[in-house]
Amino acid sequence: MKIFLVRHGQTDLNEKGVFRGRLDVPLNERGKEQALAAAEKLSAYNIKKLYSSPLKRAVETAGIIADKLNIKTIIEEDFTDFDFGKWQGIPEEEISKLYPDLYMRWMNEPQKAEIPNGENLDLVRSRVSKALDRILDQGGENIAIVSHRVIIKIIICIALLLDNSYFGWIKIDTGEISVLEYENGLFTLPFSY
Repeated sequence: MKIFLVRHGQTDLNEKGVFRGRLDVPLNERGKEQALAAAEKLSAYNIKKLYSSPLKRAVETAGIIADKLNIKTIIEEDFTDFDFGKWQGIPEEEISKLYPDLYMRWMNEPQKAEIPNGENLDLVRSRVSKALDRILDQGGENIAIVSHRVIIKIIICIALLLDNSYFGWIKIDTGEISVLEYENGLFTLPFSY
């Protein structure tokens, strides 16, 4: 079984370096192009189910993929983006000045960061693990999950039995696809593109 992890396409806030989190923003034109490119790549595989975060940028990306693959999108609430609390809607540059110590912790040791009125990575890992377990319990057909950078990085940490201290080592761009293989209760990371 292959699991294709798709980060949603670009939004204007991605381009401007703004913390998005739970803000419900649409794809921009570049993001739509990225989603279409992801759909083209995924069409080479026999994907039976497509899951998406409920946020607009993920749902739009999933919709483009679903149309290409002729399947329906299943909304999975637990794949919604990280809650950046008070940081949401604020440019990264401004956050680095308003919360210099916490910002540096988020950049260098994100597993230790507690965002004001937001989540931490342990909370995210808990909800994402539950969703992943529910999906894996349904059988061995190839699936795709459209979500957000934080969520995909956590899924990769879970799959490779890495604790959250490895979170910062994983890089994922908008529209990028990472692939996991799952067999006999074990994950491998065969390739990413």
